[in-house]
Amino acid sequence: MLFMVRSRYHMLKIFILVLAFLPMVLSYSASGQTLNDAGTHFVVEIDAYEAKGTDVIESAIRVLEARLKGLGAKGEVSRSSDRHDRIEVKVYGHHDSEKLHGLFRNRQLEIRAVVSPPNPNPYKSFSTFVEAQNDVVGGQEVHSYAERNGEFQCFVILEGRSIINGKDVRKAEAFSRTGRESDYQVSFSLSKKGSANLSEWTGKNINKYLAVLLDEKIVNIAYIKSQISDEGEISGRFSKLEAYEIASNLQSGALPETLRIITERKFEKK
Repeated sequence: MLFMVRSRYHMLKIFILVLAFLPMVLSYSASGQTLNDAGTHFVVEIDAYEAKGTDVIESAIRVLEARLKGLGAKGEVSRSSDRHDRIEVKVYGHHDSEKLHGLFRNRQLEIRAVVSPPNPNPYKSFSTFVEAQNDVVGGQEVHSYAERNGEFQCFVILEGRSIINGKDVRKAEAFSRTGRESDYQVSFSLSKKGSANLSEWTGKNINKYLAVLLDEKIVNIAYIKSQISDEGEISGRFSKLEAYEIASNLQSGALPETLRIITERKFEKK
């Protein structure tokens, strides 16, 4: 009998604790996790001619949904009820403005061959654009490259055709080996087609140099030590936010080039 009294007493204490804790749970749920929370509302538009195909709008909606998920943001993406060429995006909670605008950017990844003698020679570089341009042949292109964390800028010649690009990316993740906010990288794995292309090229070009470009800017140059199949890394010392944006955008795919933000406004809790 004494055991039963103690059991009921402890059950009563637990019940009281649950009641006391419940408002905290509900409060947390409402702080950026519910559909009634404050946030930012975007209306984006795709060129009317391009948007005539329903698959274009639906594809853009899927990409935006994937990017929201990749950035860990809660929200809704839907076709506008007023215009066939517009999409509405609601993002719940308070987020950095740069993070939100990153949802609508296309990050372009390319890996191209560097026109240079192979390792152990250093990759061939030029001190001026004009000097490099004089050595260009056919469809080759001159690109600038900031060596040693931006302390010195040189120019290199790249083959015009990319070995792989963003369309070949299957998965991308942001990470940091040091944990510092300004020292993030992006690792990626490739689709079956992209993996086959990279494996074939690197297998035939051991010791030659490759350049990794992001948004047409060289972020890495490295020589091929051995055949590479399906993985790579972009080591650009990105901020944590930028690295997660790049990874999310690469993995989700590209948005239509004509997509642009029409309106952006904050909204409050209902």
